[in-house]
Amino acid sequence: MTVLKMLYANFQGISSLIRTEPLTRNLISPANVLSFTYKALVKEFSPSAPRVREVIDPQPSLGKTHNVKKGMLFVVVVGETVRLANWGLAGYQRQTTPELKARNVYAFKKPVSCGTSTDVSLPCMFSRVGRRNYDRDRILREESLLPVLKRAGMNVYWVDNQSGSKGGSDGVTELPIPVFNTFYLV
Repeated sequence: MTVLKMLYANFQGISSLIRTEPLTRNLISPANVLSFTYKALVKEFSPSAPRVREVIDPQPSLGKTHNVKKGMLFVVVVGETVRLANWGLAGYQRQTTPELKARNVYAFKKPVSCGTSTDVSLPCMFSRVGRRNYDRDRILREESLLPVLKRAGMNVYWVDNQSGSKGGSDGVTELPIPVFNTFYLV
């Protein structure tokens, strides 16, 4: 009971640690055994679990390309906890993003989300289904935008610093972020 009280009192810090540090999360017993058992039995062997995603466009094209002397880099940053209303790049009166502004970064000013959790929002953001016609089974059955762009000739990478793409990066290379503050329980 004392352990439960301690966890409850420190829940915010502990939940953040568990989300951002997979090494630590996988060391917690018996939660790790239960989690991996659930993933193996329910998610992997469930008849509704998608195996191969339906190809949206087998031969996508990027359309007309302009002669660019330098290479072009297109980066999409998904920040679920940032409020657009408080972002300098999106018109907030106080400049809260001066370094991004100096780099001429474009901010999408009317983003929409399908839900309030990463598990719902992230796959939906990269799907063609969208918020209005939200259908989780369809979203997870079809490939996301990322492998379509890859097939069209773009080098597409998924870099994650938290809890994964929730299936949105299936079919593209995932790059690990070096963990500088990793600690080990002894």
